[in-house]
Amino acid sequence: MKLFDTDKISANLLAPEKIKWFSDIPRSFKDIPAAVMDRLSGLAKERAAFSPPDYGDSYGEYFRNGNRCNFEDMYINRRAALADLAFYEIFSGSDEYTDKIEALIRLICSEDTWCVPAHSGIKPANATNHVIELYSSETASVLCTAYRFLHDRLSPDTLSLIRTAVRERIFIPYSETDDYRWMGSNG
Repeated sequence: MKLFDTDKISANLLAPEKIKWFSDIPRSFKDIPAAVMDRLSGLAKERAAFSPPDYGDSYGEYFRNGNRCNFEDMYINRRAALADLAFYEIFSGSDEYTDKIEALIRLICSEDTWCVPAHSGIKPANATNHVIELYSSETASVLCTAYRFLHDRLSPDTLSLIRTAVRERIFIPYSETDDYRWMGSNG
């Protein structure tokens, strides 16, 4: 059973080119307090030096022995690095970290899943079994923020990658599934 009729929803949505969300936000935020910009600048410098480790077999570790920390620490650090660098560029108007931002986007979009193992149920999520939960949704949010506010700096390939990944990992599974526990449809 589908909860939503996607054709009805699509018929009532504005065309993407007609949406003007946040259109009054300037490219550079000049009124941000210096202390905040100093903190963002420091975080951006730290994150620019960040070299994301390979997950290795840390995802499967949760299913073997219940350890979720090894994977989640690496997972969260990847996304925090992307968010910190993106917000610095958004607020400063700088483009000094665009290459690093694009590399992190490509890395995150190439992951088999955005679902952490403790949230995937009894079997691991994978490239064909996308699970929507808090972490995967937060990943989509960070990617969409970068897309929205850095679209004029990111390459067309990176923008396409974000659109495809968010559509395939969030929007399509959401429209085709009605049994996520958080939906409350099973009692």
